Amino acid sequence: MLTRASLTATDLARVLEQSTDCVKLLDCNGNLIWMNANGLCAMEIDSFTQVAGARWAGLWPDTLQVDIESAFQSARAGETARFRGACPTAKNDPRWWEVSITQVCDDGGRPIGFLSISRDVTQAENDREALRVMIGEMRHRLRNSYTIVCSLLRRFAAHSPQLGEFVADMEPRIMALARAQSLFDDDTTAADLRELIEVLVTPFCGAAEACFTLDIPPGLTLDRRTADAVALVIGELCVNSAKYGAVSQGGRIGLCWQGEPGALRLEWVEHASQPASALSGGRGQGLRLISRIVKACMGTFDMQWRADGVTATMFLPLPS
Repeated sequence: MLTRASLTATDLARVLEQSTDCVKLLDCNGNLIWMNANGLCAMEIDSFTQVAGARWAGLWPDTLQVDIESAFQSARAGETARFRGACPTAKNDPRWWEVSITQVCDDGGRPIGFLSISRDVTQAENDREALRVMIGEMRHRLRNSYTIVCSLLRRFAAHSPQLGEFVADMEPRIMALARAQSLFDDDTTAADLRELIEVLVTPFCGAAEACFTLDIPPGLTLDRRTADAVALVIGELCVNSAKYGAVSQGGRIGLCWQGEPGALRLEWVEHASQPASALSGGRGQGLRLISRIVKACMGTFDMQWRADGVTATMFLPLPS
């Protein structure tokens, strides 16, 4: 049974040769002194002599030089630095790489160079880009669908004053849903928490605009994934309230933000004019779905029923 291994430099080189990643050794000045065979293949370099002694950072585009210098500084401080970027191969084939840089020291603790490992993530990046394009197209079509629905409603109500009043009430609510879709342009766009919630609750306000009270300061930004989870939870609670609670029966709803380091805690406190019950939509498919989504984001979602309403609490960790 193997319990301990003592590797010589030759043994270590053989291990690194087996890696499917591009493994490189750099001297203290960042110049290439060794690259494994699979790395040469991944970079489409015919022979290491083509790059031996070359400044490694010089093989990367100018747009990544700041990231590379920052990575070297972090490595010199004893950290394992990482960055992600696009860099073509020696034969100008476009590629995306995830790169790590670690400082190498001798037995006495003196720096003797750097170990850099680059992983080809081109396929994953292409898949992400295709997904971004598809989602963007879906959001665009959804916003167009909202506009078409409003146009159809106006057409059907053209000769009916009674329907005209209904359309005048519904159209701003539908368009508010469309505006919620426009809060994000891409995966990197941050959303303001208060603005997001205002957009989500507006379609359910109608004549009872005072129903909602927001205790949420402006300027609290969320990343895309967290904002999507918040939107799903608040949207579902609004729908349930419109069916069974304060939105349809009268009452009030308070939304309160509680700041915690590295986390978001949002509380929905609903008081309805009519008695409430956990059976009133509290076990529906929508609530089960958002519980699963919040859990997938490493968060928690809890609902506590009272005689006059419900208190729902959502906790989500925020990315560092």
